[in-house]
Amino acid sequence: GQMEKSLADALDLGRKEGLAPLELRPVRPGETARALVELFSPAARASGVRLEHDLDRDASVTADPELMRRIIANLLSNGLKYTATGGRVTVSVKAKDNGVLVSVEDTGPGISPENKELIFDKFYRAPQADKSRSRIPGTGLGLAIAKSATERLGGKIWVESELGKGSIFNVFFYNSKNRESVS
Repeated sequence: GQMEKSLADALDLGRKEGLAPLELRPVRPGETARALVELFSPAARASGVRLEHDLDRDASVTADPELMRRIIANLLSNGLKYTATGGRVTVSVKAKDNGVLVSVEDTGPGISPENKELIFDKFYRAPQADKSRSRIPGTGLGLAIAKSATERLGGKIWVESELGKGSIFNVFFYNSKNRESVS
């Protein structure tokens, strides 16, 4: 349906890792996240997951808007996919001294220490993915796409998680003056 198509477009599934030249301009991750929360809300509701947000709408960084959208979309999709009915996914955007921090927290199964490095690998699929959540598209590539897009923007991506305690995926976008170089 239309919703699945717009979600798939947001996640950029099936399209090559588009290595078009970066189009860098001031972007507000809080605005990007707000639009994506609206896009994902029906899927979240259908899964019985609360999708919450705490967004600094004014925080701005220089980035490629499409790559940023793809990163946040993939983190949201991932959070929803691994969160059981009755759970919660919260996206937050906060201005920091040297950039903007985007975090997506879920109440999913959490990640064991030995899997924390693997989850950003292209072919890794966490064993706990609930196969019934077919309303939320994903190929297992989401985090790999998010990681490569973040690295292209000179940012960093990491996860804080404990088994049984959910996960927080963090992406930090540096202000351009703090960035060494972006290829």
